[in-house]
Amino acid sequence: MAEVLGHCECCNAAIREGDTCHYSADGCWMCEEHAPSLSDAIRQHQQIIDAEHFDPGDLAYDSRDEMAHSLLLMKKDYQEHGDRKLLVTA
Repeated sequence: MAEVLGHCECCNAAIREGDTCHYSADGCWMCEEHAPSLSDAIRQHQQIIDAEHFDPGDLAYDSRDEMAHSLLLMKKDYQEHGDRKLLVTA
């Protein structure tokens, strides 16, 4: 059986090596069912950019401009390919 790497932050399901899941910037695991969508990420980025004080938290952006560029790419992706879960293989 595959090694357990973590547990879903929402339902506590085991996330095993090879599972389709989401791993957040702050180190949280989420199972496929509870993984955020591209539209969720767009909303999160927009809220951070719109805030008076720029604080990306654990997201890897050094500046508002860098994050705004990434947001623009996400919006373009959304327009061209639609919404989807943000998943990786553990």
